[in-house]
Amino acid sequence: LPLKMFEDPKLAIEGDRAAWLSAWHTEREWLNAVHRTRYSNGIIGLAEYFRPWQPEGVPAEFRIAPEADWPLLERFSARLRASVEPDILLLANYGWNFNVRSFNPGGNHGSFFRISTHSVLMFAGAGVPAGLAIDQPYDSLNFVPTLLSLAGRPATGYPAPPIAGLATVK
Repeated sequence: LPLKMFEDPKLAIEGDRAAWLSAWHTEREWLNAVHRTRYSNGIIGLAEYFRPWQPEGVPAEFRIAPEADWPLLERFSARLRASVEPDILLLANYGWNFNVRSFNPGGNHGSFFRISTHSVLMFAGAGVPAGLAIDQPYDSLNFVPTLLSLAGRPATGYPAPPIAGLATVK
């Protein structure tokens, strides 16, 4: 089957796999379920790639303009988004290397393999628990809210929360 999700022994779900894979789940539920599988970022990556963008009204940065201009600004925002929609999806085969300067097998983005998702994030200093290891998967959307929370600043209004156990939302 595509991405071998059904067969992967590291798919972290309980109960009937067919039923779970046939049901709707949040992005966080998918990330928790697939982060140890061979194609860990495949499901979320494909969903993000194929999901059509839906405008959500006038972006906050444009709301300083008079409300009469909002329809035009909404069209402008939609055109900006359309200009960056992908035209092609290019995936690397296992062992392929996009980095021409040095060899780093599979870890240079461009694949749905788990190795392409590995990165290390380390913090030290006041308010950071010594020796803390985070075992739940996170993505780059958690980075800024975590930094803000560690700095004692509000970390609300971002698309993801701070990393649990490392920072506290204030």
